[in-house]
Amino acid sequence: MDTLYSILLILHLMSWALLVGGNLGTLRSGSVYPGSVHAAATALLTGFALAGMAFGGLVDRDPSHVKLAVKFAVLVVILIVAVLAGRQQPVPAGGEGRPAVARPVARNPRAMNLTIVGLTVVNVVIAVLW
Repeated sequence: MDTLYSILLILHLMSWALLVGGNLGTLRSGSVYPGSVHAAATALLTGFALAGMAFGGLVDRDPSHVKLAVKFAVLVVILIVAVLAGRQQPVPAGGEGRPAVARPVARNPRAMNLTIVGLTVVNVVIAVLW
C-alpha cells in the first residue's frame, strides 16, 4: 500500500504544480489556464484518497483533521474561482445574421490567475509547515 500511497502523492503534488505553473504561464495572455478545473479536481480526488488511506490505517501516517479541513476549504475556493474563470456566457446575436458568440465570464482574468496561484501556494505551505 505504501507504493500506491506514493503514486497518489506524486499525482497530488503534480496537480498542485500544474495549477501554479499553468496559471503563471498564462498570466500575460489575459486568460486563465484552461486546465485549472481539472488540476484542482485531481488534487481533490487524490487528496481524498490519501486521507482515506491514512485514516483507514492502510499506511503508517497520522493525519490532522483540522489541517485537512483547512486544506479542503482552500481547495474549494480554488475550484470555485477556476470554474467561474472558465465559464462561457453566450452573447446574443447582433442582427443581420451575426451568430451568437461566447465570451468569458471572468471580468479580470489576471486577478483570478493570481488568486488561484496565491491560494495554491497557501495550500502547499499549509501542507509543509503545519
